[in-house]
Amino acid sequence: MSEFVADNGVRVTDEMVCRWASEAESGFEGMQVDPFEGRAWEEVETEPLEPRTIRVSATVWRLIEADASRQGMSVSAWTRQALTRELTQHNLKAS
Repeated sequence: MSEFVADNGVRVTDEMVCRWASEAESGFEGMQVDPFEGRAWEEVETEPLEPRTIRVSATVWRLIEADASRQGMSVSAWTRQALTRELTQHNLKAS
């Protein structure tokens, strides 16, 4: 039996993949699927994303990667969340 580890640290086995394939092939019987706007992998973002470049030290990058991993999210999602949180807090203080 093969075992893989997803980016978020979750172990994925052959059994899980077979179960998911079976569910997909049966049309996800008994499940309600609601359509929505935006990207399925991003909770809030509906605006197109553009790549940006920032400079951080290797130490800061490792801390970001570690925290993103602990939270089960990509570094990009972690960074968007941190920036949004900072801007939201800043704007609340300015109001």
